[in-house]
Amino acid sequence: MKIIKSWAGLSLLVLVATAASAQDWAGKITELEGQVSIVRGAQTMPVKMNSTVLAGDQIVTAANSRVKIWFRDQSVITLAEKSSFKVEALEYNPGVNRKSIFRLVSGKAKAMVSGWFGPNPEQQYQIKALSTVAGVRGCEFIIQVNGEGVDASALFATTGGTILLWDVNHPETKVSLPANFFLEVLNGQIPGIPKEMTEELLKLLNHGLFLTNGSRSDRDSLIFEIVPPDLPIPGEDGFGLPPGLGSGLSNENNNYFNPQDLIFQEPPGFTIITLRINESDLK
Repeated sequence: MKIIKSWAGLSLLVLVATAASAQDWAGKITELEGQVSIVRGAQTMPVKMNSTVLAGDQIVTAANSRVKIWFRDQSVITLAEKSSFKVEALEYNPGVNRKSIFRLVSGKAKAMVSGWFGPNPEQQYQIKALSTVAGVRGCEFIIQVNGEGVDASALFATTGGTILLWDVNHPETKVSLPANFFLEVLNGQIPGIPKEMTEELLKLLNHGLFLTNGSRSDRDSLIFEIVPPDLPIPGEDGFGLPPGLGSGLSNENNNYFNPQDLIFQEPPGFTIITLRINESDLK
């Protein structure tokens, strides 16, 4: 009986450890170019395709490098070169609770955020940059940290949806930043008045955020076709996506992928996904 109890205790310990490990799991590396690393505690390790990202990790991109991370809270973050991005916390249980706290330490990042939100979405998903906090609902936006020291600033620009901005020391003063507007905030200052975004600024902000070849020379031979309900199977348009779905995964005829549609709702059911993959990609 003592032996049986010992094995039972060991099994319970394994289950507890597994649960803790699963809770820390935050995301996966889905695309990368160049040299990207993860700082985890005292360790720095190179990133590979499908590398796991944990809560507490800091992802760093070198010069001429970029990376895309899919998080289990249904958000996607793309980092440009010379960027540093930290996962401060991530808890996601659809319909129950959500806590996603990130920080852009330096460089530039693009975020596409969807998933389940509760009654206080700006408290549930936040990306910090310097002293400014972006409280996010479902939207698409870009953050860039400029300068250093007293001249450092954080620029926020939304391309879809709305975010709330506030200084970490003045949470009572929030500024709404709607789609196609931007706002640059000096470190330690309260956000001011948003300005309308120009095409030139949008081009400049998007520069360096698109991954061209993935992490392998044969990346172009890997074709993904995403087929939302009620849409015809897409033809090959160079990206394997229906026209208009390459940016933000939504168009005027299809709002299924629009993050705004997911606010205050349970996540939708399964999406029909067709994957056409060359055999060589599975080796």
